[in-house]
Amino acid sequence: MSGQIKLDKKIKVKKARRVWKGRRPLYLLAFVFIIAALVVLAAGTYFILIPAQKVSTAVQNIAGTADRMRTDFDKRDLSRLDEYVNEIKTQLDIVNAEVTKYDFLQEVDLTKGYYNNLQVLRRLSDKSQVLITDILPDLKVVLKAIGYQVEPTDVPVEGEVTGDEEQLSGIIAELPRFVELYDQVEIQLTELIEIFNELDTNYIPSIGTGGLKSKVVTAQKVTREFPAISAQLKQTLSILPALLGSQEPADYLVIYQNEKEMRASGGLLSAYGHFQIDKGELGDDISATDMWDLEGYVSWTLGIDVGYRNIYGQNALMNFGCGSTYLRAQDSGIYPDLYWTMDTFKDYYYWANRYNPKKYPAYDHIVILNTFFASDVISLVEPLEVDGKVITSENAAKEIFAETSSQPLDPAIRKEFIGRVATALKEKFNQLSAADFPRVVQTLIRSMQAKNIAFYSTKPEVQAYFDELGLSGRIEKNFAGDYFHLNEAQNCSLKSNFYVYDTVTQNITINDSGDIRKDVRVEWVNEKVYDPNEPFIISNSAFFRYRAWVRLFMPKGAKVINTDGYEKSRYFYWPVEYFDTKMQKQISDNVIYFDHRRLTEADPIRRHDLNVSYSLPAELNYNTAQGYKLLLQKHPGKKDELYVINVNHAGANTSVEFRLDRDKILTYKDGVISVTDFDKRLDDYYDLMEGFKSQ
Repeated sequence: MSGQIKLDKKIKVKKARRVWKGRRPLYLLAFVFIIAALVVLAAGTYFILIPAQKVSTAVQNIAGTADRMRTDFDKRDLSRLDEYVNEIKTQLDIVNAEVTKYDFLQEVDLTKGYYNNLQVLRRLSDKSQVLITDILPDLKVVLKAIGYQVEPTDVPVEGEVTGDEEQLSGIIAELPRFVELYDQVEIQLTELIEIFNELDTNYIPSIGTGGLKSKVVTAQKVTREFPAISAQLKQTLSILPALLGSQEPADYLVIYQNEKEMRASGGLLSAYGHFQIDKGELGDDISATDMWDLEGYVSWTLGIDVGYRNIYGQNALMNFGCGSTYLRAQDSGIYPDLYWTMDTFKDYYYWANRYNPKKYPAYDHIVILNTFFASDVISLVEPLEVDGKVITSENAAKEIFAETSSQPLDPAIRKEFIGRVATALKEKFNQLSAADFPRVVQTLIRSMQAKNIAFYSTKPEVQAYFDELGLSGRIEKNFAGDYFHLNEAQNCSLKSNFYVYDTVTQNITINDSGDIRKDVRVEWVNEKVYDPNEPFIISNSAFFRYRAWVRLFMPKGAKVINTDGYEKSRYFYWPVEYFDTKMQKQISDNVIYFDHRRLTEADPIRRHDLNVSYSLPAELNYNTAQGYKLLLQKHPGKKDELYVINVNHAGANTSVEFRLDRDKILTYKDGVISVTDFDKRLDDYYDLMEGFKSQ
């Protein structure tokens, strides 16, 4: 699983590197360019309405100066920065002086709107000069600190850092100073944008396709969101130093999940590892170790009982031949809440670190990820060639498991192939261009929304940031409506979740009084015929028949009417209903057990099902004003699980079918069902990248 560490770490570094290398987005300096562009845009509008050669020439001079400044910026030579800034200020003075010549327009009703816009332009020019004057001294200090020549007397020393990677490290090291500088200019920048948004677009001539008026309208739509965007930017800038090791190295503990061996939190916790980021650069020493190493050290070498136990159906299955009542480190993800899993796992790791900090080093943050995340990342650069094998997003997990299962049980030997995959991935990412950056970010966002990766931090301010963006993989506990989560944890069936998939059907019946009854049917299907080349996935031994702990998470107050879980467990486990205080959900706790193996094509497709019926509490009764809302939370580690929803109400049946690729909200009202995404906090970033792709 060490490859997955490198997948995660290299994407973070390459993401930052491509932004800085391709776009050179030194945001504070870009403010100068933006301000100049706004002046050009506003002034240019009136060149069409009121020919003014001096203003036109001044604006052209500003644009030319900005171009020269950008060229020098690419060369990291800003020794003429003062000259450029003074030239821009001189040209802004010319614009100001010329604009005052059109005061007569305020006396004519037909042109009064244009006059008011001209006054906006004048104020915009004044504020721009103030901002440039205020920001320049501190900006030059920061630029010099990261290796730019900002004075004519600054001569680069031979051997001085000049590469893009080194520049990135310098920028990351100076992030705290960028935050301070941004704090200084935010108010002025906000005022500039407020002035710009005072432009009345009714008094801007619309000339041609994509004319000035349309550009102003577009710019105003974007800049009206600036206060919210600025708040997010400030928060991100304040958190990044801790994540990227700006002032001191940031140490990460990584938990690898194998979702092909399904567990409640998405997959068996199959391995753990470490990496360090120092000034944005990933360290060379990346580790990945089988989870048995940690479990053996804590439980057997140290003889420490961490205190956790298997519960309900998982306890029954573990004592049926796959473990014990004691909750091992690798099985500690007994809830679908990834934050809970990481928070619990650290209790095992705590003892190992306490007694052997060299082998089990301390950490600042935790990352939990699965092989779907690896596939998502590989999809950006596939195919990879490793040891004569062709690795793609489709076969990555299978190739890795095939290789590791053929190796001795020595964790170091078993993980070598993963390291080589990660190295090949790194080489491919080095070939990406800046134009690929938006696609990379979008892929990472979708992977996070699918819960293929989540984050935890020992630092409260960083953890608060993760939670605010929905990056911690938490179960929602305060939804005002119906709730459903199907949770599954197969035990002792090898990696059969490569091929065993389920479909969830919910029949929702609303009677005349608004009472709601739900009949849920889950059907598991395996179409795969046994392949002797894949014994590590599906065995032909009856011992590895499919057995799983299955829980239905419902809202508090729901009452289970019926479940056939006892029959579907082959009369092994009596279902249990209870309220779980940790997840704040009513639970129907079941076990299923069936022979999922198809040994020949002539064998029928293997199927099994579970049926649970329950009623919702009275406070969730249907009413015509509010309708019915259902939050469906995705199981980490499952991909595109099929959901079929049938609503029976007022003598009619309304149905919808969809894939649960992320958490969804289903709404039924006035005989219509709609399904929308639930947590959209990262969608704005996704859409922003879509805009970059179109440029």
